[in-house]
Amino acid sequence: MAKKILIAKRQEKISTADAWVGNRAAVIAKPVVPQIQDPDEKVSKIAIEAEAPKPEEKIIKRRLTIDIPDALHKKIKSTCAQRGVTMVEEIEKILNNYFIGEGL
Repeated sequence: MAKKILIAKRQEKISTADAWVGNRAAVIAKPVVPQIQDPDEKVSKIAIEAEAPKPEEKIIKRRLTIDIPDALHKKIKSTCAQRGVTMVEEIEKILNNYFIGEGL
C-alpha cells in the first residue's frame, strides 16, 4: 500500500514585503537644512565653523617584532608596571628619542 502525501501550495507573503520595501523610500526623510534669515547669523556661523579644531592626522602604525632576552623583557615589564605605562608606550618613546630625537 502506497501512501500519498498532499503538499499544499505555499502562501505568498512576498507582496506585503515588497510593499514595505517599496514604501521604505517614503519613510526615510531627507535632512532638513536650516534656513538662515539674519545675514549676521550667517557670518557668525561661518566664523564658528572656521574656528572649529580640525581632527588630528591619523597615524599609521606598523608592527615590529623583535627577540630580546627573557631577563630584559622582565625588567622592561616590571619598570613599565611601576611607572604605570604600557610596554608599547615606553618602547615607542625610547625609539622616538633615539631615531627622531638626539640619539643619533
